[in-house]
Amino acid sequence: MSDFAGPVFPHRHVPLEWRGGPRMAGALELAAPLALGQRGLIVAPHRTGASTVLRWIGGAVHAELPDARIEAILIDQPVEDVLDWREELPVAILHGTTTDAAGPEEHAAVREPFERAAEAAEAGMDVVLLVDSLAALARAL
Repeated sequence: MSDFAGPVFPHRHVPLEWRGGPRMAGALELAAPLALGQRGLIVAPHRTGASTVLRWIGGAVHAELPDARIEAILIDQPVEDVLDWREELPVAILHGTTTDAAGPEEHAAVREPFERAAEAAEAGMDVVLLVDSLAALARAL
């Protein structure tokens, strides 16, 4: 991997409301507008809809930039949630483990998507990483 090229600052607005998208995304747009190059963190208690908001963000980015590479890293998620991701955001490349994971070794294998995304970004591609759940990933590593 080459040397880090430097930070990318938010430079292009991505509307969270799009045709055919969820109506509640408009409220999120008012509270927290999104731009390319931006980093974000959703802090929410378990089972309150953070995964749904991540899927909305992935859908909004896909609607605005259909050629962007969207990777979703799902750590320690029930199989039903993984199926929801596949259904609602079929363009996303899904990685991760389910709640039936064998142990920390399986969680540690999720490092590869981060490295591939960094290489793709260095090559000039638009890359979006959606990580659900960062806390579970930190516990596993």
